[in-house]
Amino acid sequence: MSVIGVDYGNLSLLIAQAAKGGVDVILNDASNRQTATSVSIQGKQRFLGDAAAAMARSNLTNTISGMKLLVGRKFDSPDVQIELAKYPFKAAKTPHGGVGFLMQYNDETILVPAEHIMAMMLVKAKEIAINAAGGVNVAESVLAVPFWFTDAQRRGILRACELAQLPCLKVVNETTAIGLSFGIFKSAKKLFSETEPTNVLFVDIGYTGYSLVVVSFVQENMRVLATACDRGVSGREMDDCIIEFLAESFQKKTGINVRGNHKAILKLQVAAEKAKKTLSPSGVTEASVNVECLADDKDLNVILTRDEFESRIKGLVDRLAAPIHSCLAQASLKANQLSDVEIVGGSIRVNIIKRRLGEILGLDPTAMSYGLKTTMNSDEAVARGAALQCALLSSRIKVKTFNIIDRLTYGVVASFESTQPPTGNEGSMEEGDPNEEVVTTGTTAQLYLAGDELPHRPRRLTLKRKTADFTLTLMYDAASTRILPEGEDRVIGRFTIRVPPSKNPEAPVPDVRITFNIDRNNCVYIQSAQQWKNTRSRNQRRLLQLGRKGRRASLPRR
Repeated sequence: MSVIGVDYGNLSLLIAQAAKGGVDVILNDASNRQTATSVSIQGKQRFLGDAAAAMARSNLTNTISGMKLLVGRKFDSPDVQIELAKYPFKAAKTPHGGVGFLMQYNDETILVPAEHIMAMMLVKAKEIAINAAGGVNVAESVLAVPFWFTDAQRRGILRACELAQLPCLKVVNETTAIGLSFGIFKSAKKLFSETEPTNVLFVDIGYTGYSLVVVSFVQENMRVLATACDRGVSGREMDDCIIEFLAESFQKKTGINVRGNHKAILKLQVAAEKAKKTLSPSGVTEASVNVECLADDKDLNVILTRDEFESRIKGLVDRLAAPIHSCLAQASLKANQLSDVEIVGGSIRVNIIKRRLGEILGLDPTAMSYGLKTTMNSDEAVARGAALQCALLSSRIKVKTFNIIDRLTYGVVASFESTQPPTGNEGSMEEGDPNEEVVTTGTTAQLYLAGDELPHRPRRLTLKRKTADFTLTLMYDAASTRILPEGEDRVIGRFTIRVPPSKNPEAPVPDVRITFNIDRNNCVYIQSAQQWKNTRSRNQRRLLQLGRKGRRASLPRR
């Protein structure tokens, strides 16, 4: 049985397998390390991965890609509508309000939810892992997602794993996986101090986002200090700038506007990515772009210079600074207090990006890569970290202990409604309670703050003298709106708490105690809800709770 880590990207996925001796990235059936995340249906046949990507032009509206950012989202969200506008396939709302795709299956139109499309790709990933392991089935897995993924998105990922029958131990943050991939091997070689922390900034610019994380390492331990992101800075945005230049050049030469031609845009996307890679190394000043039969049997032949490219992405480059300053401020660090700055992600190779990052952080401009470190594999760091996380959690493989302290991305509040008239203070905090007690203001209680360390102890909310059923709503706090995707619903979930009627009308009305917790996937949930008869005095309760902690305590004499 094998344990794997999956870096599921918007364009492609990578699979790393943890085994005795280390971690290896698995090759697919075409001997490629990356597999396209595309699903295509033709008649009754289903094509997955690279085979589906090759059919994108001939089977345009029946080939789905980019489902990662649509899993667990609401169809009516403005951010989702902007994302769907980038693709040629048709989408519709599912009965539960999610994102579904209208596909032709055997000449019949069917609605397939985004979670099911992702599950198909996970089946393909599982097949690749089984073939690489000589037919041995996948025992457990860990999937990596951006740290800003919401509760609904993470649950959507878990739902896709369930549909694919892929056992998933954890949905891990990509930033945390990168830190783990960097730190665990250095810790094994005793390169960290036992007491003095080593602070490292990791910069990840991928196809759909720009993320940063500051991680503090000591021997056999890592602690996430801060995270920041800008979803508008990405490799896709850079490609779009090049595509606009190519479309302008083609229209100027032929008078044909190809911006609404999806087949032409697919060709330009391939050409733009190739041109970006050509211009990435230092010293290359121009890239020749040639696209045959772009539209109306006319070809595109144009030269893209480095100066033109850099001027068009200047707006993106200018946005690099703000997340860095935010991340360092959260970590209470200055740039000169960082031991290293590691860069990963496919789009980090663009020369102007590295140069600007070095300038912001005050690094040596004459050094290689402008003072930035490139000791990690830019494409494979997340997958390797996810595989290591799976190995640490799994009971099937023995790994040296390495402790991870992560951070919560979003603050969470609980609000409750009831037909029962208010009875004074609705919530309270008691000294000496084994779990952290929550204080409420009116009918709202702050359960977790953004930046709280994980794993976290359970939180307990006590509602005084509840005699009727009431509704409890978990939602992100107001401060989280700056990180949430635009238009994302702040509500995480609603729960109805049933309060049983009292058998003795003269007995004291009991309180209701609700215990909250956060699972290993960073999803908040209600652990328990129970009635609690508060019959002892406050001092007696405090002494009893101190006694449960192992201290000697005795009740006062009457």
